[in-house]
Amino acid sequence: MSEYEDMVKDSGMSEDEWNDLVFQDNVMEMISDVYYKDESNIHGIGIFAKRDLSPGDFIGLFTFNKKYRTPLSRWANHAKSHNALLCNADDEDFEDIIVIACKDISKNSEILLNYTHIL
Repeated sequence: MSEYEDMVKDSGMSEDEWNDLVFQDNVMEMISDVYYKDESNIHGIGIFAKRDLSPGDFIGLFTFNKKYRTPLSRWANHAKSHNALLCNADDEDFEDIIVIACKDISKNSEILLNYTHIL
């Protein structure tokens, strides 16, 4: 079983439910000085670092107003051996999910998330 299949199974959703979530059209395209989209060796399109990142570096928004997805939530691939974390923003005026590096990420390396873990 692939990591993708494990992730779908661990989510408790059917593959159809997962695909409905993943392929929503409510993605807000954003320009970032931290990441870019490109072809992935893991799955389809991925998100890659524009510069070297260190643990704790802010990568970007995963969701906006908990309603709209960003390129990070649409294109970042899942991996159990992830290098970035999903975190609930801890601010009463900012309720969104953000992405933070949890390992060193070299320029042009793919940014990988474990979708089953949100801090």
